Amino acid sequence: MQSHLCLFLPKFHCEPNPIEMVPKYRYRQLDKPSFDAAKQAAVQCLNGYPTDVVRRFINRSWCFTEAYTIGVTGKAAAWAVRKYKGHRTISQRALVSIEALVA
Repeated sequence: MQSHLCLFLPKFHCEPNPIEMVPKYRYRQLDKPSFDAAKQAAVQCLNGYPTDVVRRFINRSWCFTEAYTIGVTGKAAAWAVRKYKGHRTISQRALVSIEALVA
């Protein structure tokens, strides 16, 4: 029997949703000189993704979820994820900095 992890995301928040982030990332990389080219690019984006790109966006989702869990919301959460993206967690020192910026 295999075990699976389930990621519960906050409602109406597109930031932590890798299902929306990965296709849009790939779509932005393609050249789209016309509307027909844009439609073909959208189909091409949905066909497959490199595993490392998907993992990167899932890690970003976890960072947003953690920021929301500790009580940071909105622009402060986006700032915290961008600022502390290499540390996997947001430290208490960073939380104090965020509160000072928001207040």
